[in-house]
Amino acid sequence: MANKFILCLLLMMFGSPMVKACDACGCSIGNTGNGLTTVFKKNFFSLGYFGYSFNGALNQTLATKDGHYSITASARMSLAQNWYMVASVPFKWNVRAALVSHYRLQGVGDIQLAVHRVVMNRAIGASSLYLDGGLALKMPVANFNPVLEDGNLPVNFNVGTGTWSPQLRLNAVYNYKQLGLLVSPSFQWSPKNSKSYQFGTQLAVQAVAFYQLKAGATLSITPYGGFYTEKIGRDINASGKYEHGTGATGSYTIFGLNVKWKNFVFDVSTLSPLQSTYAGGEVKAGSRWSVQTTYLF
Repeated sequence: MANKFILCLLLMMFGSPMVKACDACGCSIGNTGNGLTTVFKKNFFSLGYFGYSFNGALNQTLATKDGHYSITASARMSLAQNWYMVASVPFKWNVRAALVSHYRLQGVGDIQLAVHRVVMNRAIGASSLYLDGGLALKMPVANFNPVLEDGNLPVNFNVGTGTWSPQLRLNAVYNYKQLGLLVSPSFQWSPKNSKSYQFGTQLAVQAVAFYQLKAGATLSITPYGGFYTEKIGRDINASGKYEHGTGATGSYTIFGLNVKWKNFVFDVSTLSPLQSTYAGGEVKAGSRWSVQTTYLF
């Protein structure tokens, strides 16, 4: 059970391997802040900081650097046997720094609510296999403006999407003694919002290996590493045409460290790009990072 506990908190950081970049990426499925949050039955409250950066160019002589940051509060509550719910609320601020100007948009982002069903939780000797699936809904809370004239900012600088976006999530975990492997795909579809703007579909898959080290009766340290990949479709604007600078593919390495002390868990991680194409190659993906603190109850 201790192994499962560490994994649970490790994965809370992952569920959202962290996409925020070009127009298509700023509202990515990868920014939920939670992944597999219940490998064993514990409720939690979590507070996480996430950051992502991209370098681009407004023209051949004027370079830009975009930063997308958020502080996300999330919680998990059991609903019934083998059923649980996860909710998350982000506060976002998006920043563009250019040679002669600086722009910033901020506010409470869209709320996400998910219901998961545990379909397998089986131990076989020293091994165990866990599987759950969930339905989630990204609910529009923040304002959405398809034209951000101040600074000619891309659509992803909105802190919300203005649409109700359903998601499908799957979490599979294999444990053997202190070793473990997580595979977690997710999918999101977004209908047109009230401004007749439609964000592209999003598919993300991550695979992470971890190893738990016991450092005492109440202290555990779990290093982990793996890969994350995503594919994001192009947006369609109100004119029924593909929005310029949208659509993306990217692959990243994941490295992190998870530390549990009693009911508290601290997690830090970074994602480094292996291969990426964002906004038709107009921007270059930088690293992504996160820091999370979680309390189990």
